[in-house]
Amino acid sequence: MFKSKISVVLLVMFLTLAVAGGAVFLSWDYITAEAEENAEPTIDEIIERSYDTEELTTNLLNNGFVRSKYKIQLDSKDALHELEKRDFQVTNIIITTLSGKEATELSGPDGKTKLEEELKEQINELMQEGSVQKVYMTEWVLQ
Repeated sequence: MFKSKISVVLLVMFLTLAVAGGAVFLSWDYITAEAEENAEPTIDEIIERSYDTEELTTNLLNNGFVRSKYKIQLDSKDALHELEKRDFQVTNIIITTLSGKEATELSGPDGKTKLEEELKEQINELMQEGSVQKVYMTEWVLQ
């Protein structure tokens, strides 16, 4: 009788440790996967998931003009492939947005940052396979 009591206690302890170990293993896997997902992309990942627009020239509201080019960073390769197919829509968004601005709205770092954010939001409204993470202005001439 004494031996069977010890056996039951040992079996319960072993099962408890096995369940606890399994829970820790599953939790660790979940936590590390979430951390990798939220990690900042490397420069190589940014480049391979980025789209370069052609150089665009358009008039502004105040009879000036702007010549610009952009690099659009996306969250996945699927999003990049979708954006490549939508290049004419992206061009339209950029030209329409710029043609509705005055030179004073676009001058200085704040004006450029606001434009980049506005373009990001408008392009994201089109996207179905992913999203735009950031819009970078790579060329800029304002007259």
